[in-house]
Amino acid sequence: MSTKNVGSFIQENRLGRNIFHGLRSPGLLARRPVIGVMIFLLGTFIFGILAYNLKTNQAFIHWDMTTAQMLHTAQKNTPWFLMENIMFGFFLGKEMVIAIGAILAIYFLYKRFWRELTMVLVGLGGGGMIWYVLSRYFDRPRPPYQIDVFVLKDPSFPSGLAVMTILCYGLLAYLLIPRMTSRFWKGFIGVVLALAIILVGLYGLMFGAHYVTDVIAGYALGLAWAGLVYTLVERLFEGGMASQKNAGFDDLRSPGLLGRQPIIGFAMVLLGGLTFGALAYNLVAHGPLLQLDTSVYKALLARAEAAPWSVYEIMLFGFFVGKQAVQVIIAILSIYFIYKRFWPELAMLNISSMGGGVLWNFFINYFARPRPPEQTGLVITTIPTFPSGHATGVLICFAFLAYVLVPRMPSPFWKWTLSIVTLLIILFDGFSRIFQANHYLTDVLAGYALGLAWLGLVCTLIEIIFMRNKNYEGGNIASSPRQTSSRQAV
Repeated sequence: MSTKNVGSFIQENRLGRNIFHGLRSPGLLARRPVIGVMIFLLGTFIFGILAYNLKTNQAFIHWDMTTAQMLHTAQKNTPWFLMENIMFGFFLGKEMVIAIGAILAIYFLYKRFWRELTMVLVGLGGGGMIWYVLSRYFDRPRPPYQIDVFVLKDPSFPSGLAVMTILCYGLLAYLLIPRMTSRFWKGFIGVVLALAIILVGLYGLMFGAHYVTDVIAGYALGLAWAGLVYTLVERLFEGGMASQKNAGFDDLRSPGLLGRQPIIGFAMVLLGGLTFGALAYNLVAHGPLLQLDTSVYKALLARAEAAPWSVYEIMLFGFFVGKQAVQVIIAILSIYFIYKRFWPELAMLNISSMGGGVLWNFFINYFARPRPPEQTGLVITTIPTFPSGHATGVLICFAFLAYVLVPRMPSPFWKWTLSIVTLLIILFDGFSRIFQANHYLTDVLAGYALGLAWLGLVCTLIEIIFMRNKNYEGGNIASSPRQTSSRQAV
């Protein structure tokens, strides 16, 4: 193997090896159990005070009612675009917690990391059961100020979203922060996870789902259970502690496949362009697919209106996957690429995403297709429907993410797992838009086609341009003399 190929191979696999080989708990709570005990006592003390006052102190309850009324007034005067982003906190505290917990559990089971698997199962699962028992015991009614989009009927105290948010994102911080390569990334991960926790509580207050004491009690209960469980589990498995190594994020680069094989990118452009053109012509010429649109729309609308709350909630989650989740991922990746000075990847991500947004805005105004007459979930009437902006954005974002990450996976199992998960997320987002009657079928298909064509064009052209750079080696661009000298030494 040549020096160049060996260096590229080392860079290619460093990310997958470091992240997926040793994502272990740092063992801090086992070495210093006093930290876990203090967290447990603090959380228990705060929760105990709030629970006692709920049962005995009418003045305390009156304060809750007063603040709920104030927040309800503030909610009425808050712009909807801001409320929409705050609403994302509901899904951060439920669907995202379930997804993260499931992914961590599967990963730890696959790697046979029994300590970490126990922390996930006992921490998140046990926390959920304790919340269920306590909420039924106190049986506090929800505030009378909930909005129509979300009307929750289960007991209000303590906030289950707050409990699970502390357990899930706290565990993520405990696992990830010690493995970051610098203080910048340690602080960045900490801030992002803290904002997620805050947003969950803010949702409960601004949307009238909880009183202030419900949210604080949820945070306190989560802290108490986390301090107890994570400390006991680490003490129990103390003999199996693994030394921690910093994660290797230095190589989160484009693999350069489209630059070396531009025929793939041009095929994406051709396939997406022809599909979009056919769907657009069908719309303008009132072709037969419009009848299919109407049939699918009526059938799914009837199912949506008869669906239980759990299905409604999951489908509504698709709206936020295609917008808020995409915005968060793009922002995080952009900050990472700027910090690492990975200009090709930054250009690919932002030109494809922002340029795709410009194209989408042009086409929706050009075709000006009205939205379906009846919708469920978040009703949209002022923005034309063809093509779907959610479908365009989610395909560009998650396809690019897969393009960067899949080649870095350490085994075929993880490559296939990540590819399938990415595809399911893209399809789920599009289906949710159709199911809630926010779009017709051809709107979503056209959005996918537009995203595919634009992403293929942008990434291919940028990789071809940067392949002319003398430091470009097999899709990995040397970003520092130290990296280049290390490859030459190998």
